[in-house]
Amino acid sequence: MDVYYNNQKVIIITISPHHTVGQVKLILHNWLAPQGVTNYNIRLFFSNTEELAPVVFTTNTYDNINFHAQKDILTGGRVFITTIIQPVPTQLPPIVPTQTPQMAPTHRPIPTLPIPRDPDDESTVHTVPEELADIIEPNHRENTFALDDEEISTRLTDWVIREGIDVEKGDTIQLSWRDYRNDGTYFVDVTDTGNIEVIDMADEPDEYGTVPPHFRFPEFPLRYFEDVIAHNSYLWIDRSFNDQIRTNVQFGIPPINFDVVPTTNILYSWFDYQGERYWVLSDTDECDNMDRAREMFLAQGPYNYRIAYEDYVVNEEDEENVIYRQIC
Repeated sequence: MDVYYNNQKVIIITISPHHTVGQVKLILHNWLAPQGVTNYNIRLFFSNTEELAPVVFTTNTYDNINFHAQKDILTGGRVFITTIIQPVPTQLPPIVPTQTPQMAPTHRPIPTLPIPRDPDDESTVHTVPEELADIIEPNHRENTFALDDEEISTRLTDWVIREGIDVEKGDTIQLSWRDYRNDGTYFVDVTDTGNIEVIDMADEPDEYGTVPPHFRFPEFPLRYFEDVIAHNSYLWIDRSFNDQIRTNVQFGIPPINFDVVPTTNILYSWFDYQGERYWVLSDTDECDNMDRAREMFLAQGPYNYRIAYEDYVVNEEDEENVIYRQIC
C-alpha cells in the first residue's frame, strides 16, 4: 500500500538506534539510486506520526546530503523520504528569504544514548573499611539501618574525592559494617558538570533498595548490577526502545530456546540494538483481564533480568538477551 504525507508519496526506511549520519547517507543512497530517484525531500520522524525534526534538506546528489537536526546521531525512529521523481533543474531559482517569523520547534528532541559498556562488564565494588564507620556513619551503633542517616552519601562523596579513589559512574560503594540485604549500598554517579557524586539507592519499587532509574540499559548491560543488588532483579531500559516494544508486542510462544517450553501463550515483544535482538517476556495468559495485562506489559517502569517462573524456563544462553515484565 502506498503511503502519503501531505499529499506526497512517502518511502519509509527504519533507522536503528545509533546510526551515524554517514550510515544514514549510505542507506539513502542504496535505496534511492537504483530507483533513479534524483530529487527528494526528507523528514525525520520519531514514530509514524510524530515529527522529530523539520524538513532539513532537498538534494540531488548523495554527496550533498547534510543533516541539520539537533544531533548528528539518530536514536531510533524512521526516516520518511518524500520523493519527487523528476529531472533536477540545471539552474536552481534563487532563494528569496521570507519574513515569516521562526516558531519554536515543537518536535521531540532527539535523544542521545550514552556510550554502552562491554556486555560482560559489571559494577565495580569499593568497600569502605570498618575503621571509618564513626566518620561515615557517626550514629551507626544507634541506627537500625544506614538509610536512617541521610548524610552518608555526602560523606562518601568527600571520602572518594579525598582519597583519590578511581571510580566511574555505576560503581558500587559498600559499607563493610552493613550487610543486611541492600543496606549500606550506594552508587557512584556523575553530575551534569562532570563531578563525581555518591548517591543513595532508589527505594522503589523495592523498599530494600533498587538500582536508580537513570542507570539504564544500554549504558549499563542488563546484568551489570546483578552481583551487587540483593532481594530483587529490577533494571531499567532507555525509553527510546518503547516504540519498538509497543510495535512488536505479540501473544504466543516467542521463537527462542527454552529448557521448559511454555504450555500456554504469553505476551512478549522485542527490540533491536546494535545488531542484537532483546526479548521482553511476561507471565502466562492466566491474567483475568488480557486488555489490562497488555496495558501493564507496555507501561513505563522497571523490568527484571531474572525471574522464577514455574511455567517456562529460558535456555541459559538465550537468557543473556531476555528481560521480564511481571503483569499478573
